[in-house]
Amino acid sequence: MSASPPAPNLSTPKLYTSSAIKSNPYLSAQITQLVNSAFYRSKVSSPGVESKWDNTRPRFESPDALHAMLSDERSVMAVIFDDSSSSPATSATESGEEEEGGEDDEDDDERLVVACAAAIPWAGGWHREGASTERGWEIKTICVHGDAKYLRKGLAVQLLGFLEEYLVRLERKALAVKGGEGGNAEGKVTLWILAADCINGVYWRKRGFEEVRRSTEGSGVWGCRTEFDMVVLKKEVRF
Repeated sequence: MSASPPAPNLSTPKLYTSSAIKSNPYLSAQITQLVNSAFYRSKVSSPGVESKWDNTRPRFESPDALHAMLSDERSVMAVIFDDSSSSPATSATESGEEEEGGEDDEDDDERLVVACAAAIPWAGGWHREGASTERGWEIKTICVHGDAKYLRKGLAVQLLGFLEEYLVRLERKALAVKGGEGGNAEGKVTLWILAADCINGVYWRKRGFEEVRRSTEGSGVWGCRTEFDMVVLKKEVRF
């Protein structure tokens, strides 16, 4: 009788700045692969949905595309590792570079990335509608590794909460600077999601996001072969 595989030893979420991601090629490659795999699964998981999408197009063609998403230096990404599993990069040549963000960063090349999520400054919807009037942060690429031992563990929700806490701390500091001793004033952080309604609109509504607007996008957008409803969803985190 074969032994059961060891349970994952999951890390707490770790925050990376845009520059830290860009300076770590191994971490960038792992995140790129994780995101592409997760986006592929999302488009084949529901009957009738697969035929709508061209799954030969990855979410990120290369780590450079990931870096482009994080081009605004205020962008951040949260990552969860499996400390009991090695990343594919461990057999590669060591980079010799140190990454921003923590004294144990040199070990990150040796750990498997199993979940990630990014927050970037909101720049409006797909057609930049709302860009001049709306403020906040867009939550992007919330992805979990497809191995069954990582699924249904609440990792995506954990990362979302982690990013919310970080953004609230950021906004508190900004309020304190603006208001001096009025740093205890009530504030809010606005989170935005841009999603294909037929794939994950229901998921985000269950997590407190509300629809702001929608548009019907045609063939070619996000690899769609026909058309789909793209929704802009919003959640306000008050503190």
